[in-house]
Amino acid sequence: MKVKVGKSNLTFEGLVTKVKRLYLAKDRESIQSHIRAFADRAVKLTVCPECDGARLNQAALAARIDGYGIAECSGMQISDLAEIIRDLKDASVGPMLEGLRDTLESMVDIGLGYLSLDRESSTLSGGEAQRVKLVRHLGSSLTDVTYVFDEPTVGLHPHDIQRMNDLLLQLRDKGNTVLVVEHKPETIRIADYVVDLGPGAGMAGGRLC
Repeated sequence: MKVKVGKSNLTFEGLVTKVKRLYLAKDRESIQSHIRAFADRAVKLTVCPECDGARLNQAALAARIDGYGIAECSGMQISDLAEIIRDLKDASVGPMLEGLRDTLESMVDIGLGYLSLDRESSTLSGGEAQRVKLVRHLGSSLTDVTYVFDEPTVGLHPHDIQRMNDLLLQLRDKGNTVLVVEHKPETIRIADYVVDLGPGAGMAGGRLC
């Protein structure tokens, strides 16, 4: 709301809103100790007794498909959920099921089958977050976009690298530019162009090849 103080017109967002934005919306471990102490005194965090932390209302929690509820599906490993979705058949939501199957199976293919959909994104490692974004962009209708990935194969088993390569090529084939910083020969080999910084990197400055 607008507040007039003397000759100045100021915007006051409200005490509760400001406290939420400055102190509560941030990661607890990243804020300064005296701010954390204030937040601990001002706020008590508990699991909601109504939804048991599912963040859904009772109508949504009551809905079941083949005996499975939304919260149960979100809490499953993606690899297990992909199997359940694969077996679902309903012509009225066919396109949606097909898109969901493709997304889940792509996540399994690039080694993310152990995650669950209710996992908070802030708890993902850098490599996991990059791979999740890659799958998400595959389902996007955007084209002529430049994507930059920093070692997306980190932590992948050798047999999963080819699957990652296939996703990178799919993203390129949709009409996008894909720049990948990578050291794995298997991924470098699929590139249309390879830019090599070196030999003589570091103090020697490197040589662009």
